Amino acid sequence: MRLAILGATGGVGKHLVEQGLERGHALTLLVRAHAQVAERPGVRVLRGSLEDAAQVDAAFEGAEAVLSCIGMQRRNPANPWSASLSPPDLTSATARLVVDGMWRQRVPRVVAVSAAGVGESGARLNLVMRFFLATTMIGTAYRDLARMEETYAASGLDW
Repeated sequence: MRLAILGATGGVGKHLVEQGLERGHALTLLVRAHAQVAERPGVRVLRGSLEDAAQVDAAFEGAEAVLSCIGMQRRNPANPWSASLSPPDLTSATARLVVDGMWRQRVPRVVAVSAAGVGESGARLNLVMRFFLATTMIGTAYRDLARMEETYAASGLDW
């Protein structure tokens, strides 16, 4: 299978790259210009931005699916109260760009990392988790993930 991976240099993304290679998939990674990624057989690395439609088209061309592991980053990843390094709408804004690129390149399916407690599952969160989401930057990320899921659900794509 031919897969385009976004967020390939992060924790989940690195695992997707390894698993994709182990299964013999052809991978295209769209990474930031300064990202450290080793060139490897079976992996095509494109450096650029999702905000550049031509770069998105190049990354998605011929893909059978897009895997998105893009997520917000905190100044101190170990501290959930730490300031965000990412815009508050990172995943939802990214989803809109991904959907547009997928339609242009006729890529039928997308898999995106979200979280338990987002969307419909939020009603099942316990009181401690609700407090945590209300008082940390992670709550901002969860609200944005909910908008991301809405974007993919309304896209007409297999998600």
